[in-house]
Amino acid sequence: MGFRRLPMFARLRQQNPAHDWTAVVFSGSRLDIARIHQSAEGRPEVLSVNSFERGTDDLAALRALRRSQGLAGARCATLLRHGEYQVVQTDAPHVPPEERREALRWQIKDMLEFPVETATLDALEIPQAAAGKSPQCWVVAASNAVLQPKVHLFQDAKVPLAAIDIPEFCQRNIAALFEERNRALAVLAFADDGGLLSFTYHGELYVSRHIDITLSQLESAPEERREALFERIALDVQRSLDNFDRTYSAISLTKLLVAPVPGAAGLVDYLRANVAAPVAQLDLSEVMDLRKTPELAEPERQTRVLRALGAALREN
Repeated sequence: MGFRRLPMFARLRQQNPAHDWTAVVFSGSRLDIARIHQSAEGRPEVLSVNSFERGTDDLAALRALRRSQGLAGARCATLLRHGEYQVVQTDAPHVPPEERREALRWQIKDMLEFPVETATLDALEIPQAAAGKSPQCWVVAASNAVLQPKVHLFQDAKVPLAAIDIPEFCQRNIAALFEERNRALAVLAFADDGGLLSFTYHGELYVSRHIDITLSQLESAPEERREALFERIALDVQRSLDNFDRTYSAISLTKLLVAPVPGAAGLVDYLRANVAAPVAQLDLSEVMDLRKTPELAEPERQTRVLRALGAALREN
């Protein structure tokens, strides 16, 4: 079966039940499945969130979960991992909308680590007023050599795959729930492929920064090593805060939210003492209905499935 282009990301928006999403996320040795119901009123409701051992055969695992988790009738999204795609911020081309994708393809071709002719890309505009200069946009590009096996995996397992997303936009979806009116928000979270610091405003992603420190490094580091990791993180965060303030001086930042790190509870306190912004721990119970998933009352569990939850907060 040939490769079919899938939407790579979308804005968060309230949905009716027929448009709820199920995220199927391969994360290191785990496979996370999250379902979220969104309605015109009230908080997004987490219907279920489950994690399974991934094993060595993704197709066998997905086929088994298709039955046990009822994936056959779901509208599913999955994620690319860091290193499987590139995100480029560039000037929006002055061409008709129907020509924009092709114009961007050639505009960013020299920035990619793979041939543009064999890439799938999508784009999202950054509002001009906040960009401060010429209209800007995010371009997400991935090699078809990376995308095709993922699409075929879901096809072979007979699990309907409707979208492929990236962590930056999943984290944006989470951040949008916490934003205060007319204020920007920074969110920092760690996963098995590294840390991600994002800045959002009015539900839009403005800045993202990958931090080359993984969740497992923070969990397993001895105390003396952990202090050095905290110092590296604080330096990256402060540089990003300074850059955001210079670039978007008209936008006020509310605070930095930090997803809890298992075994490294001192990170939030360290950042409070070492970065020039209010710092708080991220708690999904403040913005989501978790009554059907009481296990998410545990902060560390929230961190482990944060991307799956963000992927299930898609618009279309």
